[in-house]
Amino acid sequence: MKFNEPLFWKSKNFVSILLLPISIFFQIVIKIFNNFVNKKFFEQPIICVGNIYLGGTGKTPLVIKIYDELYKHKAAVIKKFYNSHQDEINLTKHYVNNFFINKSRVDAIYEAIKKKSKLIILDDGMQDPNINADINIVCFKTSKLIGNGFTLPSGPLREPLNSVKKCNFAVINGKKDKKFENKLLEIHPYIKIYYSKYLPVNHKNLRGKRVLAFCGIGNSDDFYDILEKNRIKILKRYSFPDHYDFKDEDLKKIKFEAKKEKLMIITTEKDYFRIKNKDKKNIKFLKIKLAIENEKRFFEEIKKFL
Repeated sequence: MKFNEPLFWKSKNFVSILLLPISIFFQIVIKIFNNFVNKKFFEQPIICVGNIYLGGTGKTPLVIKIYDELYKHKAAVIKKFYNSHQDEINLTKHYVNNFFINKSRVDAIYEAIKKKSKLIILDDGMQDPNINADINIVCFKTSKLIGNGFTLPSGPLREPLNSVKKCNFAVINGKKDKKFENKLLEIHPYIKIYYSKYLPVNHKNLRGKRVLAFCGIGNSDDFYDILEKNRIKILKRYSFPDHYDFKDEDLKKIKFEAKKEKLMIITTEKDYFRIKNKDKKNIKFLKIKLAIENEKRFFEEIKKFL
């Protein structure tokens, strides 16, 4: 979804309170609708990596990491097709061999099973009432957490926080937040909480460079912070909405500004995969990997369900 988050999502205020009745109505309608859906159960174990915050919580990097660990179990990654998510599709294709995309997650699962897949990993789908997942992993970012705590449209949540009751794990990307941990444990005392962080891979070649940085991701500040923490000097920055489809004029402007100031152009790997091949010249990307605290224990816990 290509949009800039409204400021009123950050706190409880007049606008968010005004929209609250609509949010409540939407949640009631969704609950009624879900009661009439026939949930599909599969013999193959299903791991769902999702979120309740709309966008930018690091689902896809976690999905790729889980696939890397469990691919020997004949794992397949499933993603619902959205035309605006071509960046995530291209990124996942680059790292995942057994990848299935369809407008229907259920149809994609059946396709994966036909190809002899024995383990299904869903990239998103926690709100999909059609699928019964054996493991639900909810992702958060400490820079956002739950915003004002309201559901759409008065807040950024796809469903209320108490929906974590259905989750086995919470993976929080960023600094530790004991207060939020306690909030999750009050709702679900048995949820397993882990922290993750992004580590740059190719940053050493970029240290000391003067750069123009641009991105169109859910949380652009995370990208800029990684650059600055690794002594990469950002002299100009351009932020676009998540999943932004870069226009020719956008890239021409970026390249013009960089050439004028003699700056290296750098973006995220996800954004790089979204740019047309003809426009990639003179654009570098920061490659990152996801690190999970107590990673060995995290995967041991997951494997108990398989």
